Amino acid sequence: YRIDQKISYLKERYTSQDGVYQDQYDSTGCGRGFLPETRRGFYKMTLDPNSGQPASYVARHEHIENGHSDETLRMQVTPDGGKTYERKFWMDGGGQITSYSETVKVGPDGSKDYQQKPDSKVNFTNWVRRNRSLQTLTGLSLGGGLGAWGGHALLGTTGAVLGGLLGANLVDLCVRGEQKLNNRSNPSRLESAIWHPVDQLRTGVHIGGALAGAGLVLAFAFAGAR
Repeated sequence: YRIDQKISYLKERYTSQDGVYQDQYDSTGCGRGFLPETRRGFYKMTLDPNSGQPASYVARHEHIENGHSDETLRMQVTPDGGKTYERKFWMDGGGQITSYSETVKVGPDGSKDYQQKPDSKVNFTNWVRRNRSLQTLTGLSLGGGLGAWGGHALLGTTGAVLGGLLGANLVDLCVRGEQKLNNRSNPSRLESAIWHPVDQLRTGVHIGGALAGAGLVLAFAFAGAR
């Protein structure tokens, strides 16, 4: 229905160039709450040269403002005279990502076949956002392991301890930044059960990292003084 409305609007308001209606836009400004806002997209409609009726239509619209939405609409006239309408929608507002596609096939006799297909590619990201503590544990383990390996290669056992603490904090800094932006998903049952001890572990790692950093600064200062 939205596509048919847009097609009728274009035909009534504008004159085609060689049977093609098209335009694009890209604007950036200040949105609600003085947040930066970007709107960009395009549309293109082509007419059948014989009948002068719309043969295809595609339009895309992106909106970025404390979140990101992306919608693409399509219409294609099929060889038998029917029409296929498609809509792909994706939205990330900092919580669970919504992503799916819709297809409506209209036969020459007016029969309709509607299908909706969820986008499985966002399932893992949505799961991670509902299990933030597991994300935290993974980041601490990965950063600590890499830091300990590099520190041991340079300074032996002491270097492994210092490198592990510093590496864990460095990776956790990136993890915390991502979690701060995407913090609107309802926690899973597992997340509700383990978040407190994981948060305590994260705090301990932060304290250990601060002490390790201070120790390295003093060690280098002492070495330089000698």
